Amino acid sequence: MRYAVFLLATLISAIFSCAVFPRAPILGVQPDLCLAFMLSMVFLEKTLTPVFYLSASGLMMDIFFSRAFGFYTLPYLIIGVLAYRFIWSREAGLMGTAAVGMLAWLVRDIIGLLFCWLIDYPVDIAGRYLSSTLPGIPIAGLCTLLAFLLMEKLYKNNFMWPAGYKAEQKNTLL
Repeated sequence: MRYAVFLLATLISAIFSCAVFPRAPILGVQPDLCLAFMLSMVFLEKTLTPVFYLSASGLMMDIFFSRAFGFYTLPYLIIGVLAYRFIWSREAGLMGTAAVGMLAWLVRDIIGLLFCWLIDYPVDIAGRYLSSTLPGIPIAGLCTLLAFLLMEKLYKNNFMWPAGYKAEQKNTLL
């Protein structure tokens, strides 16, 4: 059941990130649910499994929507591994989760702009930051916080935990 939830989160976040939000942005910004779900699951279980599943969402987006392979997948992998290393010895809490979500949004955009520069794709960096990156920072924090609250409810069920986790470990993480 755990992997079915991962697959469902992957599909829903990819559909919303690529099909819904480009047509109906929130305050002119296209939120990244893949990033929000990935961060919230990494914070809750402190494993890299959600990173790999939601990077598969990036892989789907690369295949169908990207001009260059890795445009979506690479930022998810980098941010996921960095978040995992950051959270391993800490408790994030709600404000920390939102703050890391906002920082991850900024890092994702920087990696995306660097990727565009490397493949020689014309992009207006200043316009991108003023129209998408800066207004998207609070929206990314809110999306990460909402995803964290939703996943926190799911992680109270035993089916969401890896098989090797003991009940004592689960109680200390939530």
